[in-house]
Amino acid sequence: MTAWAGGVWNDAGISTDGISMGMQVYYDKKFLSRVKENLYMWQFGQKRPLPEGGGKQIRFFRYHEIATTTSPMTEGTNPVPLTVTGHEVNRNLEEWGGFSQHSSLIARTHIDRGLSQVAELWGDQAGRSIDLRIMKEVVANGCHTLRADCANGDATGPGLYSDDVGNTTQSTTVIKVNIATTTVDIFNGGHITFTSGKNYGQSRYISDTGSHASLTAITVILPFENTPVSGDTFVLSHPGTSNTTMVPDAMDSTDVITHKALTKVWERLKTTKAVPYEGGYYVLVLGPTTHAGFLSDSTWIPIQQYAGGGGLINGEIGRYMGFRVVTTTQPFRCTLPTQSGTNGPGQTDTNYYTAGANYSVTGTGHYSLAFGREAFGVTAFPGWNQPKIIVKNPGPNDTSNPLNRFSTVGWELPFVPAALNALWCVALVSGA
Repeated sequence: MTAWAGGVWNDAGISTDGISMGMQVYYDKKFLSRVKENLYMWQFGQKRPLPEGGGKQIRFFRYHEIATTTSPMTEGTNPVPLTVTGHEVNRNLEEWGGFSQHSSLIARTHIDRGLSQVAELWGDQAGRSIDLRIMKEVVANGCHTLRADCANGDATGPGLYSDDVGNTTQSTTVIKVNIATTTVDIFNGGHITFTSGKNYGQSRYISDTGSHASLTAITVILPFENTPVSGDTFVLSHPGTSNTTMVPDAMDSTDVITHKALTKVWERLKTTKAVPYEGGYYVLVLGPTTHAGFLSDSTWIPIQQYAGGGGLINGEIGRYMGFRVVTTTQPFRCTLPTQSGTNGPGQTDTNYYTAGANYSVTGTGHYSLAFGREAFGVTAFPGWNQPKIIVKNPGPNDTSNPLNRFSTVGWELPFVPAALNALWCVALVSGA
């Protein structure tokens, strides 16, 4: 007997669930080809394998930059050793999958055309499900934002405000910051992203803003990994504010992505020392309706001009400035954030998978992601834990199907993404 993902093969090459080994391989290939076609975000994440021995927790790592050396060494003397710092980011595996019931039995020894098409449909659904989970994780808790009209504002860009933590009692979910404001809910729906301290690189979706004595209390639903301390610095980003004076300024459909906006995004990634991918490029992930504004620019290089050189990435359509541009069929969209109510990407509770709860395929706010390496992590797919199509015909011991009226087709996969360094990922928010 030989084990496989969905059953056991007997000596005749038929699984206990009723299809031949050759047919299982064929359906797996059909399924996986469609999965891979829909993995736009996954390909860029820090890959970590499933834990050995059947554990449920995966460990990623967030490195901090090493301070620049500013003086030469003294002859014959070793320099003072520098400490490489960082933090483990632990995530519990999530179980993903789905299946469908079919009224007719599945052919055991020859290719079933209907099943072949169903395998492709499930592959498409599996790829989209995995990629959307990554997208939601990054947009809600793994980035900071700039407005598409950021080139028209002050030096820090509209909707981006820098300050530090106040000298008072703090917690992992309520951070009192040195900002005096009388505007209730001013940053609701935005992000707070730490630029120093033990929470360096962490970002959280802001659910509430209020006054606390002379300070402002920022409330997040998903706790930070460490309690902030006085002096820790951060940036607050909110597409519904206009500049460092925090004047309300709602965006609309005229706020589209431009060359100037992408210049600001590139500058921001360079300023935060985001590590580029091979060739010195950052990645820019756009929806199919958001890239038209710069395709006619003279600096745009369509993929047809360099495709023959190989090394292409899934979804790549060209290169622009310092970016390799990728289009996804499933961009993150939600209601455009304003300064009233808890809008923006959303987070329902402390479960990581509730990130991006306000996602809507028809949302008027478009979040286009620009990032460098190590901005987020994903579960690797080598060997046995690759997603597979699972085909089952009714068997003699199947009490859930006593009259053998249906067969099932589906998939399952243990998987989890993790936001690692939100300073290395900018979400450019536009109205179209």
